[in-house]
Amino acid sequence: MADTNATPATVFGGIKVLITNALGDHESAATKARIHAATSALSAVGGILEPLLAEHLDAQGLISGLSQVEQGARQIERGIEDVQAAVKEKKAVPNAAQVSSAA
Repeated sequence: MADTNATPATVFGGIKVLITNALGDHESAATKARIHAATSALSAVGGILEPLLAEHLDAQGLISGLSQVEQGARQIERGIEDVQAAVKEKKAVPNAAQVSSAA
């Protein structure tokens, strides 16, 4: 998502990526199409208003912030997957005390 020439249009593109990734595979194609349409419209408006927004909007700061949010979300997802895998592995392998008491 990082862009050294960030504009309001790229900010809206970053918002679209963030929302789409948050939805993952859990939303219908129709919902994803609606999000795409909405962010495309916002991007077009942002492009038209860019000269006015440039004075009031730190596009690069917004892109950087969105990128950090996305990276943090991916890190949380990986952490959750690691925790789930560790619990499953622990359940699947009985410890030595359980094995000796069963014998």
